[in-house]
Amino acid sequence: MKRKVSTLMVASAALAVGLALMPITGAAKKPSGDVTVNCDAGQSIQAALDKAQSFAEPLVVNVFGTCHENVWIRRDNVTIDGDGAATIIGTQFDRATINVGKVDRILISGLTITGPYVGLEANGGNVTVRAATISNNPRNGLRLIDNSHLAITDGTVITSNGTSGSPYVSAAVFVQNSSFEAEDSYIIENNEDGILADVGANVTLYRTEIKDNEFAGIALALHSIADLRDGSEVEGNSPGAYLKQDSALRIATYDVEFPDAIVCFDDESSFANDGGAVTGDVSCTGFDQVAPAAE
Repeated sequence: MKRKVSTLMVASAALAVGLALMPITGAAKKPSGDVTVNCDAGQSIQAALDKAQSFAEPLVVNVFGTCHENVWIRRDNVTIDGDGAATIIGTQFDRATINVGKVDRILISGLTITGPYVGLEANGGNVTVRAATISNNPRNGLRLIDNSHLAITDGTVITSNGTSGSPYVSAAVFVQNSSFEAEDSYIIENNEDGILADVGANVTLYRTEIKDNEFAGIALALHSIADLRDGSEVEGNSPGAYLKQDSALRIATYDVEFPDAIVCFDDESSFANDGGAVTGDVSCTGFDQVAPAAE
C-alpha cells in the first residue's frame, strides 16, 4: 500500500531547504582592508582612499608604479606601502604631495615622495614614515604643524629638499608647535637647514645622521628643544646647530658625535653635553668648551 504524502509535508520540507540556503544576516565575510593601486595602469591612491567604505577597519593601500597626484588622508588607520619601489610625485604647487589631517595611526612605508612644494605635511596628525625617500621638494621634505607628531625610521632618507630660498620656513624638515623623532635615518645634503624647529617644537634623534646640509644641521627657535641620543651624528653643516629665543640643545649620550659648531644667539638659549664627542666651537652662555685631549 503506497503511503500518501500530504501537501503540508511537502511545503514544510521546501521551506526548510529554502531557509538553509538563505544567507545569515551579519555573517558575510568582512573585507580584508587591503587595496592594490597600480599607478602605471592609471589607478589612483586618492580614489582608493575615497572608496574605502569602513572608517573603522584599518586600510592598507599597496602602491605600484609612479603616481602623479596629491593625496589627502582624512581617516585613521591608514597604511600606504610602496614596498621600496613606488613613487608619488605631487602636481599642485601650493599643496603637499601627501597631506595628513587630524588623524591617527598613519604609516607611510617604502615610498619615494617628491613634488613642487612640500613632500609630506602633517596638520595635527600622528604619522610614521618608514624606509622612505623624501627628496627634491622645494619648500620642505616634511612639514609638521598644529601639534602633530611624526617619526621617521628604518633608513628613511631626506635629501635635496629646501630649494625655494624662503627664509625661516624652507628646510628639509620644518617642525612648528609639534614633535619630530628620527631613528636610524638620514637628513643629508639638503639645500637649506636640515631641521628647522620653531614655536615650542620638540626634536629627538636616535642613531640619525644630520650631514652636509647647506646651512644649519639643526636650527631651534622660540622655546624649541632638541635631544640627541644613541650614536647620532651632526657633521658637515654650517653651523651644526644654532639656537635662539630661549631654545635648548642637549646631547644626552656619550656616543653622539658633533664636530660642527654650535651657536646660541641669546643668553636665554642653552646647550648641555652629557658626554658626547663635541669637538666644534661652542658659543653658548654658561657652557665651557673642553679642548680635545692631546694625542
